[in-house]
Amino acid sequence: MNNKHLLVKSISILFLESRQPHKAPGTVTLVKDVLAHVKLPEVTMGLDREREIISNLVKTSHRLCDELFNEQASALDVLQQVTIDCGDDINTLEAIRAVVASPPENEDDVKSLINSLARTLRKFLRDEESKKIIYSFADKIRFKPEEIEDFGNHVMELRAKLEPYISVTEDKDPAVVAAFNLMESDKIDKVLEKIQKRNEGTGGFVFGFQRLNKMFGGQVPRGKFILVPALQHQHKTGTTLALFRQAAMYNKPIMEEGEEGRIPTLVRVSTEDEIEDNIEKLYRDTYFNVEKKPAEIGSVSIEYMRAYIQEKLTAEGWNIEFMRVNPTQWTYMDIERTVLELEAKGCCVQLFMLDYLMMIPTTGCETGGPIGNDRRDQVRRVRAFMSARNILFITPWQLSPDATKLLRLGGTDFVKQLPDKNYYSGSSQISQEADAEIFIHIERVNGMAWLTVQRGKYRIPGTVPEKDKYCALPMHPEGGLQDDLHGPDLGRSAPGGGDPAKGEQEEPFWA
Repeated sequence: MNNKHLLVKSISILFLESRQPHKAPGTVTLVKDVLAHVKLPEVTMGLDREREIISNLVKTSHRLCDELFNEQASALDVLQQVTIDCGDDINTLEAIRAVVASPPENEDDVKSLINSLARTLRKFLRDEESKKIIYSFADKIRFKPEEIEDFGNHVMELRAKLEPYISVTEDKDPAVVAAFNLMESDKIDKVLEKIQKRNEGTGGFVFGFQRLNKMFGGQVPRGKFILVPALQHQHKTGTTLALFRQAAMYNKPIMEEGEEGRIPTLVRVSTEDEIEDNIEKLYRDTYFNVEKKPAEIGSVSIEYMRAYIQEKLTAEGWNIEFMRVNPTQWTYMDIERTVLELEAKGCCVQLFMLDYLMMIPTTGCETGGPIGNDRRDQVRRVRAFMSARNILFITPWQLSPDATKLLRLGGTDFVKQLPDKNYYSGSSQISQEADAEIFIHIERVNGMAWLTVQRGKYRIPGTVPEKDKYCALPMHPEGGLQDDLHGPDLGRSAPGGGDPAKGEQEEPFWA
């Protein structure tokens, strides 16, 4: 789009907007951003007149910007001014006259034309911004190649930065994930249907712990970014691996509109533990929770263990993907690439679990601002990507040393003190980006280990009683965490409590 096209569209939208009863403030900002990209031709033989016309139209556009909210633009005044501005350039004059002299009569048609012009100008700005990014990366390749440590990562970073500017059609804003008008009944019905499914406990994930499900109103919906914060060696990997197993065992795949025919997929990526360690624990936990007794690894064949895991974790119809990565060579862009590659194979990723995100470098993230802003930006980017694809993302997170100070106070309610404290390693602003927090910590009472769980923030409307945001889950000495979804509730209101079904006090006498 050349300079004259931009100026014709800018003057047209300003004229139409000035005549609206409720003017959109964003129009002035949009046009001024566009005008900043209009460059006058160099002073050369034969281009003086062209330079003068463009300069005149830029001045007229700025004047209309300044007067937009003061008074309604007069068609006669605008036409007289642009006639003088354009001089003998009849084509440019007629292009402006087509809108100013004969605007649409119907109000809806006027608004539609304003929106169309605005989309065109916004697309121009997006294109210019993407060019700027490409030129910046290209200049580094051409003139400062020694600063590029890994060319592949350089290209991946370019792709990630360009992704927000990629759109399928000119009329679609790639930043808009969902939109509807309040009078579009069919679209509202689909939104309300999702809300109904969420409240009914369908359309999301239920896990193997009754009390955990209760913390989230019955289920955890897709499209959310969930942190599992804890101190070192507090069963972060074990807990999230249990949740991954439970997601596969206790949920039938539900395909949303547009997902039909694709392969429902669960993904778990480890940055620390070897795959064989995860698979061994997965087998032990699965066996213990199904057979109700500890597994004996040495007494069964490899074929038996493989078949057992395959049967139990894929019985509901899930495709399961495991990965082990070197975190120093990964970035948030590789997380996105993993999902995109699976989608290209026909998969529909519904759960992505990363153990864990804070091990991934913040390459390509914003580094300015307060300390830890790069880590916060990393979380923001991953959350936005997963949310747009309706993928539930779960990752453990290390608590900062400040959290250990609470331990010195004693007691068995450590996790209850963590919500709203922002004790996150790497950045105190991490919690602002997450959709939900599940704080965990192991407490030992009378020789028995309990995993205490406290739900922190949860970015979904609805009320869960405070008493239901905390629980203590017993850890079997040989089998670890025990599922109770289809049996008696094993969770307690405090570590050390008895079984209410047996007439015992749920909370210990000292609680």
